[in-house]
Amino acid sequence: MRAAILTRQGDPSVLRMQDDYPVPKVGPGHEVLIRVKAIAISSADIMTRQGFTAGPVIIPPKIIGSECVGIIEAVSTDLERQDDQATETRTGPDGAKYKEGDVVVALMAGMGRAFDGCYSEFVALPPACLSAPLSMIDASSLSLVANGSSPLTWARLASIPGPFLTAYGILTTSLQIHSTDTLLVQGGSSAVGMAVATLAKNIYGLKKIVGTTRKQEKVQKMKEGGYDKVIVLPSEQSSSCGTAGLSEMIKKEGDEPSGFTAIVELVGATNVPVSLSCAELSGGSRVCMAGMLAGAYHFQQPFSPMGIVSVKYLNFTIRSSLRAWLMGGRKPPGVFLTGYSSSFPKHLRPLSSLVKAAIAGQINPKPDKVFKFEKIVKAHEYCESGAVSL
Repeated sequence: MRAAILTRQGDPSVLRMQDDYPVPKVGPGHEVLIRVKAIAISSADIMTRQGFTAGPVIIPPKIIGSECVGIIEAVSTDLERQDDQATETRTGPDGAKYKEGDVVVALMAGMGRAFDGCYSEFVALPPACLSAPLSMIDASSLSLVANGSSPLTWARLASIPGPFLTAYGILTTSLQIHSTDTLLVQGGSSAVGMAVATLAKNIYGLKKIVGTTRKQEKVQKMKEGGYDKVIVLPSEQSSSCGTAGLSEMIKKEGDEPSGFTAIVELVGATNVPVSLSCAELSGGSRVCMAGMLAGAYHFQQPFSPMGIVSVKYLNFTIRSSLRAWLMGGRKPPGVFLTGYSSSFPKHLRPLSSLVKAAIAGQINPKPDKVFKFEKIVKAHEYCESGAVSL
């Protein structure tokens, strides 16, 4: 099979195409073989290629890639057999039934890091990486790119998992979003940021969604994607505002002088103080860190949360605590700082609903640009050129 091999950490040229790489076999730990139809390049892929990771060091040569869509080619007998309407199926640990010919999405869960990823024509994966079969999709009806006859293509389907599943998790799990919230998205032009705005507007009915970016050329696309207002921040090199100055600028230009009730932080840990300072302080505001576009995993020292928000309580919380407050009809004291990542349990569960929303036209998963597989190096170069935000 063809595969793109990471030969060492570095720039896009370290990816090398190989035409005779062995097709993986199913077995324990890799029970489902997928014929890959389309892959999505994520920021995680870029950082893995560069050698920047918070987890174990990746040792080349390796096939990377953490997001793809495809068709099940084979299922290992290591999974329990549980036939459905006289069709042989194998059941994964979460109860999903897999059979040859099913359309599935694969995402993260160690793919491309702990074991070979999806930059290849076939990939063998554990069920933990997989969505339940997308029964509403007939694989034979999907083309690689738009042909005018279907609202969904393989390329568009590959655009859903990373951005929209993460956005869904941020809004529902970590922020417990409500239609009355005022929402701020830091790093709003990124793929996840755009998905957050789309879901917040079209699914949750928010009336006030503000996004930040450092690029003027992103403004129109952001407004078309659901933002009511876009704030262009000064470049990091030219900015001397500091945390207080930057947060005051955002609140002023966003017409929310008291602050926002829900904030998505996608820039990274070093920008969390700014987001906390943008939060409305009367109680119940939530900040969710869910990205690191600036490559920052860790807070800068010193980090003084109580000093930033200038209130008695800053709650570093788990979801159940926040849910208990909100379901009780009370506003929790202070500002909640939460987090979200694709490693959260049941991260893939909402995928079927999101695919249905795409088919119905409620969301528009549109790839910025589509490349042939053999142009993987060019695709990585394009992603790093600044022409697209991941």
